[in-house]
Amino acid sequence: MSSRTAKIIVSILMLVSLLILTLSAAGLFGQDQIPGQTQKTDPDQPGTASGDNNQTSEPSSFSGTTAADPEPLTVTSVDPSPTPSLGMRRWPAISCLETIHQPDLASLTGRSYDEQPLAGITVILDPGHGGKDGGTSYPNTSSNPEIVEKNITLDVSLKTRDILLGMGAQVIMTRETDEWQSLYSRVALVGKYALSKFIQELPYQGYTSSAVDHLLPQLDEMITINNDSAESGGRGLMKGVGANADARLLLDIEHQYADTVFISLHCNALSDGSQSGGLLVYYQTNESNYEKETSYVRYQDSMSHPPAYMLYDDAGRQKLAESLRDSILKQIPNLKYPGSSDVLTGDYAFLRELNLVSALVEMGFVTSPADRQIMEDDAGRQKIAQGVADAVYAYYCQTAD
Repeated sequence: MSSRTAKIIVSILMLVSLLILTLSAAGLFGQDQIPGQTQKTDPDQPGTASGDNNQTSEPSSFSGTTAADPEPLTVTSVDPSPTPSLGMRRWPAISCLETIHQPDLASLTGRSYDEQPLAGITVILDPGHGGKDGGTSYPNTSSNPEIVEKNITLDVSLKTRDILLGMGAQVIMTRETDEWQSLYSRVALVGKYALSKFIQELPYQGYTSSAVDHLLPQLDEMITINNDSAESGGRGLMKGVGANADARLLLDIEHQYADTVFISLHCNALSDGSQSGGLLVYYQTNESNYEKETSYVRYQDSMSHPPAYMLYDDAGRQKLAESLRDSILKQIPNLKYPGSSDVLTGDYAFLRELNLVSALVEMGFVTSPADRQIMEDDAGRQKIAQGVADAVYAYYCQTAD
C-alpha cells in the first residue's frame, strides 16, 4: 500500500469518527430513552427491584422528592410538657417522625382461617429465660426439678411458631435454643429489627437515614454486652427511668409497625405453698407506665430524669392481651384463673422499652398440680400454642362481637 493510499484511509476514518461524535452530542446516536419506556438503572441501587433493571421506586406520598434525590429525614424536636417541679415530665403523645410505614390492617379483617390470613404480619415470640437462667421451677429446692420454666416456654414458642408459619405470618424468635439473653439484649434485638426495616423503607419515600443511623451501633452494643445491670452499660438507650431523646426516637419508629406484635411466654409460681393456679396475661399502658416510673422518682427534681414516654398503643395492647386470654382458655378452660382479674397491667422491660403491641403470658403456675399437668403434657403445650396463634388471628382478622 502506497503512503498516499494510507493517508486517504486515515482521513476517511477521522471523518467517520468526527461524524459519530457529532451525532452523539446531538442525541441522535446511542441508547436514548424511548418515549413511554422507563429508563433503566443499576439494579443494586435503592428504588430498583432486585433481578429487574427497570426502576420501580414507589411514589412518595409526603413530598415531591423521589428515591433518586433523597433528603435527610426530619426529626422534630418538641419540648416535654407539662414540666412539674417534682416527679416526672412527659413526652407529648405525638411522634417526632413522619409516617413512613403504613400497613393496611383493614385488609386483614374477615380473612378466613384457612387462607393464610396472617400473610404480611410479623410475630416476635420471646420464650422467657434460657441458658443459665432457668426461670421458676418445681420443686425449686431440687437439683433435678420436675419442671423448669425455660424448657416449657421454649417448647410452646416453637410450637406456636410452626402454627403461625402455616397461617402465613413471618415469625421471629428471640431464642430458638437453650441460651441466655438479657432482657435488654432482647429489647435491642427487636429494636434493631424495626429500625432496619425503617431504614430500608426510607429511600422509597425520598429520605436518607442519616437522622437515625446513630441508633444502630447503640443497639449492637446492647446485644454484645448482654447484661441487664445499669453499671454494665447493657441497657444502652434505655438508661433508667424515662426515655431520653434517642430512646424516644426508636420507640416512635417502632410505633409505625402496627403489623408486628411481640409476645413473651412465661410460667408462674407461688412461694407461699398455695396450689392455686391459672392463666394470667400482662400488658402496659401509658398511664400505668407513668404511674410506676413516677413512684420511683416522686420527690426528685423532674429535670434530673428524662420524660416518660406516652405514645404506646393502649387499645391495641389491651386487645391483644384479652385475645390471648380468651383464645388460650378456649383451648384449655381449666386454666381459668380463679381471682378477680386475669388481664392485668404490669411493669416489664420488654413491655416498657418496646413500642410494639405486646403482651406477657404467664401460662400457668408450676406450683399448681393441675397447671403442671397441662404444661408437662405435650398435648397441653400444643393447645397453649394453638391458643397463642389463634389470639394473633383474632387480633388482626376478627372484629369484636
